[in-house]
Amino acid sequence: VNLYKAEFYMAESYRALDRLEQACDCYANVIQFGEGSFVELSMLNFANLSYRLERWDDAFGGYKSLYNSAQLENNTYSALTGMMRSAYKGHDWTQALVNADRVMNDVRSDESVKTEADYIKAKSYLATSRRDEAFAILERLAKDVNTDYGAEAAYMLILDSYDKGEFEDVETKVYAFADAGSNQTYWLAKSFIVLGDSFVERGDN
Repeated sequence: VNLYKAEFYMAESYRALDRLEQACDCYANVIQFGEGSFVELSMLNFANLSYRLERWDDAFGGYKSLYNSAQLENNTYSALTGMMRSAYKGHDWTQALVNADRVMNDVRSDESVKTEADYIKAKSYLATSRRDEAFAILERLAKDVNTDYGAEAAYMLILDSYDKGEFEDVETKVYAFADAGSNQTYWLAKSFIVLGDSFVERGDN
């Protein structure tokens, strides 16, 4: 009768020992045969550990099960953000977009999570050749180049101008990025590389 409780505590022990695969196996048994709060917590931990293991399909399935059955509001929200992130990481662009919209419309989402959801929408649109929708979001994100998402968005807009042969726009955008005083040096450096390429394209060695 209490076998699932033993499985749960075995899972917790494996998790504490960082033996994540064994922990997942035990949590899966609790989900299948257990009851009550043990099942809900096992769903959450199974999904989180699957995400850490980069098993994106397992993570998404775990979060989806949790979302559909959770009694605790915090777990419902964790499941929602988990579905968005695992779908995106697993290149399930349709589910990434669906759940990013859900996250953005959820009153529990703060600005940082909404920005992440916006970023996921932009990248998912790009992956599905919906460029106009993607770049509308990137323009919005690029207004704050002090965040990683905003700096990457600024770089992607610069790269897009380069790809279109709009080399003067590249120059304008790179200098604006630099003048903004962003601490995101990685994306700024990549932008200057594109600027150098644009000078070469114009024969300005």
